[in-house]
Amino acid sequence: MNGRRVCSASFLLLLMVIPLWAGGGNDEMELEKVNAVLQEYGKLLIDGDYEAWGELHTQDVIKMPPKVPPTTNRADMVARSSAGSDQARIVEFNVETRDTKISGDMAYNWGMYTVKIQPNAGGPPILVDGKFLTLLEKQSDGRWLISHDCFNSNVPPPSP
Repeated sequence: MNGRRVCSASFLLLLMVIPLWAGGGNDEMELEKVNAVLQEYGKLLIDGDYEAWGELHTQDVIKMPPKVPPTTNRADMVARSSAGSDQARIVEFNVETRDTKISGDMAYNWGMYTVKIQPNAGGPPILVDGKFLTLLEKQSDGRWLISHDCFNSNVPPPSP
């Protein structure tokens, strides 16, 4: 084996090992922590606990829901979301994570969700299914918080 091949192989091995040294490997415990954030996300929305739900996000979170401009901080995101609870409440929230990757102190996951929303004025529940892409940042205390969240519905908009 010539020196160039040994150097290339060593470089590739180093690229694979550096994330593990830096604590960025996709070990099961960290993957579980990241995925647990989304499970708690849904539970808190069902409970109507928007303050605790907000705590799952960074202070400067970028939230990109469908049909409205993004919010760019936790306080505005919580205010917008809790204001919607005056009209309807979430009674079911299910998340199916399709993939989660971790690199250092950043993680992303994407997947599908289903939500059942009950209008406060009565009537049948509204069923929504969609997809999401969420970025998370690992905090100095080891918690993972959502820094960016984009989601949209698969349900077609109502006809005019």
